[in-house]
This record gives sequence, C-alpha cells and structure tokens, in this order.
Amino acid sequence: MVRAVKNREELEKLYKGRPVVSIREEEYFFWIELKNDKGTYLEKVLKVLSLETIQKILLGLGFPPRVVKKLQETKKTDLTEFCLKTLHAGGVILTGPAGTGKTHAIIYAIAQLLRKYRVKNPLYISCPDMQDFKALREAYREADMIILDDVSKFLRDFHLDFVREVIYHVYNEEKRLAIISNLDIKDLFGLLAEEPIISRLREVCVLRRVEGADLRLKPKSHKGTVKSLHDT
Repeated sequence: MVRAVKNREELEKLYKGRPVVSIREEEYFFWIELKNDKGTYLEKVLKVLSLETIQKILLGLGFPPRVVKKLQETKKTDLTEFCLKTLHAGGVILTGPAGTGKTHAIIYAIAQLLRKYRVKNPLYISCPDMQDFKALREAYREADMIILDDVSKFLRDFHLDFVREVIYHVYNEEKRLAIISNLDIKDLFGLLAEEPIISRLREVCVLRRVEGADLRLKPKSHKGTVKSLHDT
C-alpha cells in the first residue's frame, strides 16, 4: 500500500522510534534518510494531495468543471461514502433520476482516492459526447479507473458498441469502473443487450438506485463543508 501523510508532524509520528538521520521535504513527498548496520538508506513518503492539486488533476484529465469546481462544497453523505467504499474495492453502477447527485458522488469518491494515491489515472467519459474513438481507446488502455457517465437510451449504436468495448476491457484488465445512468437497472441492462456483459457487470459492480428531488433546482447552501474532503 502507498504511504501518504498530511504533514511533517504526521510523518514524524510514523517514523517515531526508527533511526532517522534526516528528513528532506519536496513539493509532493518527503525523503527520509535512515541508518542501519551497513550505512544509510532513503525511503520516500508521499504527501496527501491538497484539494487544489486534486482539482487541477481532474480538470486536466477532462472531468466536468461544473462538478470539480464544487468539490470544496461537497458534504459527506451516505451516497458519497457508498461510492468511495465500492470504488475502492472494484466497481459501482448508479441509476436514478437526473439531478440526484450521482456524478457528483462518484467524482467526490475519485477525488478521495486520488488524495491518497489509491488511483492515479482515472478516465471520465461522457457517453453522449464521445467522438474521437481512437483517442478514447488509447486513453482507456492507460487508465486505472473508468467512469461511463450518462449511459442512456439516446445513445447511438456506435456509442453503445464502444461502451460495451470499455466494459469488456475493464473486466479483463481488472480495473475499477463506475457507470452512471438515468435509466433503471432493468432498462440499462436491456440497453446493453448482451448477456456476457450483464453477467460481468453483476460480478464486479455493486448496483444502487439513487432517488430524490433534482438537486440542481434546490437553493445552494453548502457553508462549512470544506473539511469533508480535507479531513476524511
């Protein structure tokens, strides 16, 4: 498991009692020089990524700015914790009406995983906007987590073919997967229309339907929620 600490104080607690000679701090990590019978050697400990760094990474990877820029306002909820737990282990499928926070919860969970280096190269795909399939194919091969957002009945056949291709790739390469859809699970599986795919999804993904009012229509009130991302 990758080791990551928030600050020097936490690092010193981690190495308490060990023969530390010196500590050198870099932008994203610490070098710790230790001694043994043969001399000295170095260990590297990463810094927990800041919210600003995480946002920069996600925006650079093509995640939707409208969601990424609101991460500091995100409250920890049952849904965000569910997404974090399931994505840490494997995969998740979220279905339900538009505006119920599905995409926001998934991206919040990915930010948490990035923060402590549990994932390094997530790929966000907005299914209705897929165009350059060659570039997307290269990107999903390099990704260690893939998010297929807005899988709907309005996708054209070549979009759905690509979605199926990604699912097979994720399954064969044992990568993490998130699928987000406004359809109910029966209609989603009917849309994919291939029993081998449905069987694979049931094996690697936890299914959850998200109910509720359209959050986009509610008044904004997110005061005092920054700590949910920084202090978890």
